[in-house]
Amino acid sequence: MNFIIITPYYNAGAFIGEAIDSIKQQTYPHFRCIILDDMSTDDSVRIVREHIGDDARFQLVVNQEKRFALGNVAHALALLQPQPDDVVMVVDGDDKLAHAGVLDVVKRVYEETGCWLTHGSYVNQYGKRDSICRPYAQSIIKHNTFREHKWLAQHLRTFKYGLWQKIKSTDFTITESELRRTIWRALLKGHLRSWYYWRKITLEQLLTPSKQFVRRLCDKTASYSMLEMAGPRTQFIEEVLYSHRVYDKTLDYRAPRTTAQMNQKWFTRCIRDIVVHKPKYSRLSNLNT
Repeated sequence: MNFIIITPYYNAGAFIGEAIDSIKQQTYPHFRCIILDDMSTDDSVRIVREHIGDDARFQLVVNQEKRFALGNVAHALALLQPQPDDVVMVVDGDDKLAHAGVLDVVKRVYEETGCWLTHGSYVNQYGKRDSICRPYAQSIIKHNTFREHKWLAQHLRTFKYGLWQKIKSTDFTITESELRRTIWRALLKGHLRSWYYWRKITLEQLLTPSKQFVRRLCDKTASYSMLEMAGPRTQFIEEVLYSHRVYDKTLDYRAPRTTAQMNQKWFTRCIRDIVVHKPKYSRLSNLNT
Protein backbone atom coordinates (compact mmCIF):
# COMPACT_ATOMS: atom_id res chain seq x y z
CA MET A 1 0.00 0.00 0.00
CA ASN A 2 1.27 3.44 -0.94
CA PHE A 3 0.41 6.62 0.92
CA ILE A 4 0.23 10.15 -0.43
CA ILE A 5 0.66 12.74 2.33
CA ILE A 6 -0.24 16.33 1.49
CA THR A 7 0.92 19.13 3.77
CA PRO A 8 -0.31 22.59 2.78
CA TYR A 9 0.63 25.55 4.94
CA TYR A 10 0.85 29.32 5.20
CA ASN A 11 3.20 31.07 7.64
CA ALA A 12 3.60 27.91 9.73
CA GLY A 13 7.26 28.43 10.54
CA ALA A 14 6.68 27.81 14.25
CA PHE A 15 5.15 24.37 13.63
CA ILE A 16 6.04 23.01 10.18
CA GLY A 17 9.24 21.36 11.40
CA GLU A 18 7.29 19.23 13.88
CA ALA A 19 4.82 18.25 11.16
CA ILE A 20 7.61 17.07 8.85
CA ASP A 21 9.43 15.23 11.63
CA SER A 22 6.24 13.38 12.60
CA ILE A 23 5.97 12.14 9.01
CA LYS A 24 9.66 11.28 8.64
CA GLN A 25 9.57 9.13 11.79
CA GLN A 26 6.86 6.82 10.43
CA THR A 27 7.95 3.20 10.60
CA TYR A 28 6.00 2.36 7.43
CA PRO A 29 8.26 3.63 4.63
CA HIS A 30 6.08 3.54 1.51
CA PHE A 31 4.82 7.08 1.22
CA ARG A 32 5.35 10.29 -0.71
CA CYS A 33 4.88 13.62 1.01
CA ILE A 34 4.30 16.82 -0.92
CA ILE A 35 4.55 20.06 1.06
CA LEU A 36 2.97 23.18 -0.41
CA ASP A 37 3.91 26.68 0.71
CA ASP A 38 0.97 28.97 -0.01
CA MET A 39 2.96 32.20 -0.42
CA SER A 40 4.18 32.45 3.17
CA THR A 41 5.82 35.66 4.36
CA ASP A 42 7.80 34.09 7.21
CA ASP A 43 10.84 31.78 6.99
CA SER A 44 8.79 28.60 6.57
CA VAL A 45 10.44 27.61 3.28
CA ARG A 46 13.89 27.61 4.83
CA ILE A 47 12.66 25.52 7.75
CA VAL A 48 10.96 23.04 5.44
CA ARG A 49 14.12 22.56 3.39
CA GLU A 50 16.19 22.01 6.52
CA HIS A 51 13.82 19.37 7.86
CA ILE A 52 13.41 17.55 4.54
CA GLY A 53 17.16 17.29 4.06
CA ASP A 54 18.00 14.69 1.42
CA ASP A 55 14.90 12.52 1.99
CA ALA A 56 13.68 11.82 -1.55
CA ARG A 57 10.18 10.93 -0.33
CA PHE A 58 9.52 14.62 0.29
CA GLN A 59 8.84 17.34 -2.27
CA LEU A 60 8.43 21.07 -1.62
CA VAL A 61 6.26 23.23 -3.88
CA VAL A 62 6.48 27.01 -3.41
CA ASN A 63 3.33 28.51 -4.89
CA GLN A 64 3.50 31.54 -7.15
CA GLU A 65 -0.24 32.10 -6.75
CA LYS A 66 -2.54 31.76 -3.75
CA ARG A 67 -4.34 28.40 -3.82
CA PHE A 68 -5.81 28.01 -0.31
CA ALA A 69 -6.37 24.58 1.27
CA LEU A 70 -8.56 22.80 -1.28
CA GLY A 71 -6.67 24.22 -4.25
CA ASN A 72 -3.41 23.00 -2.73
CA VAL A 73 -4.75 19.47 -2.25
CA ALA A 74 -5.97 19.35 -5.85
CA HIS A 75 -2.68 20.78 -7.14
CA ALA A 76 -0.67 18.23 -5.17
CA LEU A 77 -2.67 15.31 -6.54
CA ALA A 78 -2.39 16.65 -10.08
CA LEU A 79 1.40 16.81 -9.69
CA LEU A 80 1.81 13.37 -8.11
CA GLN A 81 -0.71 11.46 -10.28
CA PRO A 82 -1.40 8.68 -7.72
CA GLN A 83 -2.90 5.31 -8.54
CA PRO A 84 -6.62 4.79 -7.72
CA ASP A 85 -5.76 2.48 -4.79
CA ASP A 86 -3.22 4.84 -3.24
CA VAL A 87 -4.36 6.23 0.11
CA VAL A 88 -4.31 10.01 0.49
CA MET A 89 -4.18 12.00 3.71
CA VAL A 90 -3.74 15.67 4.57
CA VAL A 91 -1.51 16.72 7.47
CA ASP A 92 -1.81 20.48 7.91
CA GLY A 93 1.42 22.38 8.38
CA ASP A 94 0.58 23.42 11.93
CA ASP A 95 -0.54 19.91 12.95
CA LYS A 96 1.28 16.58 13.18
CA LEU A 97 0.83 12.82 13.24
CA ALA A 98 0.37 11.48 16.76
CA HIS A 99 3.04 8.77 16.76
CA ALA A 100 5.45 6.82 14.57
CA GLY A 101 3.01 4.00 13.85
CA VAL A 102 0.18 6.01 12.28
CA LEU A 103 0.67 4.71 8.74
CA ASP A 104 0.89 1.14 10.04
CA VAL A 105 -2.47 1.55 11.79
CA VAL A 106 -4.16 3.05 8.73
CA LYS A 107 -2.72 0.33 6.47
CA ARG A 108 -4.05 -2.39 8.78
CA VAL A 109 -7.53 -0.84 8.86
CA TYR A 110 -7.73 -0.67 5.07
CA GLU A 111 -6.56 -4.25 4.68
CA GLU A 112 -8.80 -5.70 7.41
CA THR A 113 -12.01 -3.83 6.53
CA GLY A 114 -11.76 -3.22 2.78
CA CYS A 115 -12.71 0.41 3.36
CA TRP A 116 -12.24 3.26 0.90
CA LEU A 117 -12.23 6.13 3.39
CA THR A 118 -11.43 6.61 7.06
CA HIS A 119 -11.96 9.31 9.64
CA GLY A 120 -10.82 9.27 13.18
CA SER A 121 -9.71 10.67 16.44
CA TYR A 122 -7.41 13.53 17.34
CA VAL A 123 -6.12 15.40 20.34
CA ASN A 124 -5.54 19.13 20.46
CA GLN A 125 -2.19 20.73 21.26
CA TYR A 126 -2.93 20.26 24.96
CA GLY A 127 -3.44 16.52 24.59
CA LYS A 128 -7.22 16.63 24.98
CA ARG A 129 -9.33 14.41 22.76
CA ASP A 130 -12.37 16.07 21.18
CA SER A 131 -15.74 14.49 22.00
CA ILE A 132 -16.79 14.93 18.36
CA CYS A 133 -14.48 12.06 17.39
CA ARG A 134 -16.97 9.24 16.88
CA PRO A 135 -18.45 7.12 14.07
CA TYR A 136 -21.48 7.97 11.99
CA ALA A 137 -24.65 6.13 12.99
CA GLN A 138 -25.52 3.25 10.68
CA SER A 139 -28.83 4.94 9.87
CA ILE A 140 -26.95 7.96 8.46
CA ILE A 141 -24.78 5.72 6.31
CA LYS A 142 -27.73 3.61 5.17
CA HIS A 143 -29.90 6.57 4.17
CA ASN A 144 -27.01 8.66 2.81
CA THR A 145 -27.82 11.64 5.04
CA PHE A 146 -24.30 12.84 5.87
CA ARG A 147 -25.11 16.40 4.80
CA GLU A 148 -28.17 16.59 7.05
CA HIS A 149 -26.34 15.54 10.21
CA LYS A 150 -23.54 16.80 12.43
CA TRP A 151 -20.12 16.69 10.83
CA LEU A 152 -18.15 13.77 12.30
CA ALA A 153 -15.45 13.06 9.70
CA GLN A 154 -12.61 14.40 11.84
CA HIS A 155 -8.81 14.08 11.58
CA LEU A 156 -7.14 11.91 10.57
CA ARG A 157 -9.12 11.68 7.32
CA THR A 158 -7.81 9.38 4.61
CA PHE A 159 -9.27 8.20 1.31
CA LYS A 160 -8.52 6.13 -1.75
CA TYR A 161 -7.50 8.38 -4.61
CA GLY A 162 -10.08 6.63 -6.79
CA LEU A 163 -12.81 8.35 -4.75
CA TRP A 164 -11.30 11.77 -5.32
CA GLN A 165 -11.15 11.12 -9.06
CA LYS A 166 -14.93 10.73 -9.16
CA ILE A 167 -15.73 14.13 -7.62
CA LYS A 168 -17.11 16.55 -10.19
CA SER A 169 -15.08 19.72 -10.63
CA THR A 170 -18.26 21.75 -10.06
CA ASP A 171 -18.39 20.45 -6.49
CA PHE A 172 -15.06 22.06 -5.63
CA THR A 173 -16.42 25.51 -6.40
CA ILE A 174 -19.67 27.47 -6.25
CA THR A 175 -21.63 29.43 -8.82
CA GLU A 176 -23.33 32.79 -8.70
CA SER A 177 -26.73 31.09 -8.80
CA GLU A 178 -25.82 28.82 -5.86
CA LEU A 179 -24.74 31.85 -3.86
CA ARG A 180 -27.97 33.73 -4.67
CA ARG A 181 -30.09 30.69 -3.76
CA THR A 182 -28.38 30.37 -0.40
CA ILE A 183 -28.99 34.04 0.40
CA TRP A 184 -32.67 33.78 -0.55
CA ARG A 185 -33.04 30.50 1.36
CA ALA A 186 -31.83 32.21 4.53
CA LEU A 187 -34.38 34.98 4.06
CA LEU A 188 -37.28 32.61 3.30
CA LYS A 189 -36.47 30.46 6.34
CA GLY A 190 -36.38 33.52 8.57
CA HIS A 191 -32.66 33.21 9.24
CA LEU A 192 -32.35 36.97 9.19
CA ARG A 193 -28.93 37.22 10.78
CA SER A 194 -27.45 34.92 8.14
CA TRP A 195 -29.24 36.80 5.39
CA TYR A 196 -27.95 40.12 6.73
CA TYR A 197 -24.31 39.00 6.65
CA TRP A 198 -24.58 37.04 3.39
CA ARG A 199 -26.52 39.51 1.24
CA LYS A 200 -23.45 41.46 0.10
CA ILE A 201 -21.03 38.55 -0.22
CA THR A 202 -19.45 38.15 -3.67
CA LEU A 203 -18.00 35.06 -5.33
CA GLU A 204 -14.56 36.68 -5.29
CA GLN A 205 -14.64 36.60 -1.49
CA LEU A 206 -15.42 32.87 -1.41
CA LEU A 207 -13.29 31.47 -4.24
CA THR A 208 -9.60 31.17 -5.10
CA PRO A 209 -8.25 33.51 -7.81
CA SER A 210 -8.76 30.74 -10.39
CA LYS A 211 -12.39 30.39 -9.21
CA GLN A 212 -11.97 26.61 -9.34
CA PHE A 213 -12.01 26.07 -5.57
CA VAL A 214 -13.59 27.47 -2.43
CA ARG A 215 -11.24 29.30 -0.09
CA ARG A 216 -12.60 27.71 3.08
CA LEU A 217 -14.27 24.53 4.30
CA CYS A 218 -11.87 22.26 2.40
CA ASP A 219 -12.71 19.24 4.56
CA LYS A 220 -16.46 19.22 4.03
CA THR A 221 -16.39 20.39 0.41
CA ALA A 222 -14.49 17.29 -0.70
CA SER A 223 -15.44 14.79 1.99
CA TYR A 224 -19.24 14.88 1.73
CA SER A 225 -19.01 13.58 -1.83
CA MET A 226 -16.57 10.82 -0.88
CA LEU A 227 -18.57 9.80 2.20
CA GLU A 228 -21.65 9.43 0.03
CA MET A 229 -19.84 7.37 -2.57
CA ALA A 230 -18.13 5.16 0.02
CA GLY A 231 -21.19 4.58 2.22
CA PRO A 232 -20.57 1.44 4.31
CA ARG A 233 -16.96 1.40 3.14
CA THR A 234 -16.37 4.34 5.47
CA GLN A 235 -14.41 3.33 8.57
CA PHE A 236 -13.99 5.18 11.87
CA ILE A 237 -10.63 4.71 13.64
CA GLU A 238 -10.88 4.94 17.41
CA GLU A 239 -7.16 5.24 18.08
CA VAL A 240 -5.78 8.78 18.22
CA LEU A 241 -3.62 9.28 15.13
CA TYR A 242 -3.46 13.06 14.83
CA SER A 243 -2.54 16.13 16.85
CA HIS A 244 -4.63 19.10 15.73
CA ARG A 245 -3.80 22.67 16.66
CA VAL A 246 -7.04 24.38 17.70
CA TYR A 247 -7.07 28.17 17.80
CA ASP A 248 -10.63 29.40 18.39
CA LYS A 249 -11.10 27.42 21.59
CA THR A 250 -8.13 29.15 23.18
CA LEU A 251 -9.67 32.59 22.61
CA ASP A 252 -11.87 34.47 25.06
CA TYR A 253 -15.32 34.10 23.52
CA ARG A 254 -16.37 37.36 25.18
CA ALA A 255 -13.68 39.39 23.40
CA PRO A 256 -14.94 41.45 20.44
CA ARG A 257 -14.02 40.05 17.05
CA THR A 258 -12.37 42.11 14.36
CA THR A 259 -14.22 42.82 11.14
CA ALA A 260 -11.93 40.38 9.32
CA GLN A 261 -12.70 37.61 11.82
CA MET A 262 -16.43 38.23 11.51
CA ASN A 263 -16.21 38.18 7.72
CA GLN A 264 -14.33 34.87 7.75
CA LYS A 265 -16.94 33.38 10.08
CA TRP A 266 -19.83 34.33 7.80
CA PHE A 267 -17.97 33.44 4.61
CA THR A 268 -17.43 29.95 6.05
CA ARG A 269 -21.08 29.57 7.08
CA CYS A 270 -22.22 30.69 3.64
CA ILE A 271 -20.01 28.13 1.89
CA ARG A 272 -21.20 25.42 4.28
CA ASP A 273 -24.85 26.15 3.46
CA ILE A 274 -24.12 25.98 -0.25
CA VAL A 275 -22.17 22.73 0.07
CA VAL A 276 -24.81 20.90 2.13
CA HIS A 277 -27.43 21.80 -0.49
CA LYS A 278 -25.44 20.50 -3.46
CA PRO A 279 -26.73 17.30 -5.12
CA LYS A 280 -25.75 14.12 -3.31
CA TYR A 281 -23.61 11.38 -4.82
CA SER A 282 -24.88 7.85 -5.28
CA ARG A 283 -23.19 4.98 -3.51
CA LEU A 284 -20.55 3.12 -5.50
CA SER A 285 -20.42 -0.65 -5.66
CA ASN A 286 -17.01 -0.70 -7.31
CA LEU A 287 -14.28 1.90 -7.01
CA ASN A 288 -12.66 1.01 -10.31
CA THR A 289 -15.62 1.51 -12.66
